[in-house]
Amino acid sequence: MKLRTYGERMYIRGEINELCLYMSKFNPAKRYITKHYILHPCGLSLNGSTPAGKGLHLSLNVSNIKLCVSPGLLFASLISFLYY
Repeated sequence: MKLRTYGERMYIRGEINELCLYMSKFNPAKRYITKHYILHPCGLSLNGSTPAGKGLHLSLNVSNIKLCVSPGLLFASLISFLYY
């Protein structure tokens, strides 16, 4: 995230690349083979400015988002939560 100010003007810019969320076993030997993406890698970009005499202008760009939630994933999460 970058923030710059020039007098009364302010500019903000930030981005997150390859944001993802996955579920897997904690054991390092089994982690890769049990890895299931819940949120596939995606990107976020934020740009903003305060033009003279106007309020804050923001632009948020998001790449395609792919969520994968299955009954099996929910069941495995519930079992893990209840018994471990």
